[in-house]
Amino acid sequence: MRVAILGLGLLLVTALAACGGSGGSPAPALPGTSWLVTSINRVPTTDPKPTIDFGADGNVSGTTGCNQYSGTYTVDGGKITFSPLASTLVACTDPATSAQESIFIETVQGATNWAIDGGNLSLTGDKNLVGEPAS
Repeated sequence: MRVAILGLGLLLVTALAACGGSGGSPAPALPGTSWLVTSINRVPTTDPKPTIDFGADGNVSGTTGCNQYSGTYTVDGGKITFSPLASTLVACTDPATSAQESIFIETVQGATNWAIDGGNLSLTGDKNLVGEPAS
């Protein structure tokens, strides 16, 4: 009888682990996804919108709306860290795009948490960023 109960307990623990541990759906994965940034600090982004691509290999890249950037990222559960981002140095002709670029880079590099909720990405830290899946 003890063997049967122990076996049933292991089966239940295994089933819960496969479902994310709480009986719900597994947490969405970040690696291999691409996003179009729709707001930074609750302010809608202007065109051209920044993008962020999370490579399955730990590389991150995209456009700020003016320049290309790249770096690396690591995730640990809901925590995220980014390396310093390298960027091309094309002068943005529009002052609003230039300002958006600065805030975007600062927000990404300062992010400490990530989540995908309702199909949208959130990066949070001192500032926050929201993105929708890129087409």
